[in-house]
Amino acid sequence: MKTLKYIVLALFSFIIIFSCNSQIDPGKKNHKIVLQSQGIASKVQLDESIKIISERLKSLQINDFEITQDNEKCQLILRTSDSLNTHDLSNVLLVKGKLDFYVTFGKKEVQTKLKELPLETMIGKDKSIAAILALLEDNSNAPDNNPIVGSSDLKDTAVISHCLNSTAVRNQLPEDLKFMWSRNKDHQGKYGLYAISLSHTISGALIKDASKLETTPPAKSINVSKDASKLKRTSTDNGISLTFNNDGSAQWKDLTGKNLGRSVAMVIDDQVYSAPTVRNEIANGSCMITGNFTEQEIKNLVAIL
Repeated sequence: MKTLKYIVLALFSFIIIFSCNSQIDPGKKNHKIVLQSQGIASKVQLDESIKIISERLKSLQINDFEITQDNEKCQLILRTSDSLNTHDLSNVLLVKGKLDFYVTFGKKEVQTKLKELPLETMIGKDKSIAAILALLEDNSNAPDNNPIVGSSDLKDTAVISHCLNSTAVRNQLPEDLKFMWSRNKDHQGKYGLYAISLSHTISGALIKDASKLETTPPAKSINVSKDASKLKRTSTDNGISLTFNNDGSAQWKDLTGKNLGRSVAMVIDDQVYSAPTVRNEIANGSCMITGNFTEQEIKNLVAIL
């Protein structure tokens, strides 16, 4: 179902075009949301989308609902007696939820390559590569193997990404290197830039279970250990626990065993949620996504994975 989920949600996307709360009539499904496909969707695609959306709603403890479809208009109509928050629902129903794991390049090896770029080359009409990269704080106090290459204000991430993906820059970098930004801001309100390896990856389609991570007493460090239940984290961190299927467990053991000391980025829809450092080979097929998530964000993550 996970692989099919990615295919279905990649073929077309929904937008919420109408929601209403009619006069409340106890026992009836008064709340309505219409999901409009932004492309042409077949009956089969709509059928599969209903299955996916139903699973996600149940993960959010919304059980009293019905979903019908209008094949001619390519619409799904959701009705429920439960109170709905359109913003929260959009974070669950309108995303792909595609999870992947990537080994990252270390900060020093990426920054070394960036310094070798033709820095005076103009990107667009008015800015050189040097001027654009100056917008990226270099994370100089972090260890050389730190997965965060640098950090930036949100307003500058687009121009930095455009520069890093330009032909002048890409020609100087490894073909399997791809830049991605962090999902959340750091304590200074900036977003971290990661360089992930497309050659060393595991698909999240191999995850068989996702659940809320139970809290543990505070500890001093964060790492990935041989037994995921022994992973240490600060008291401000929370998140979800993931379990691979048999194929995924074998790949996870191989990937962690060959990349000791490196970080593995846990990426959902091309945004890095966390990137713990591998301290030991992980043979039990489990891992965690941790961070300073709200309870609602955790519920959303569990629902979409």
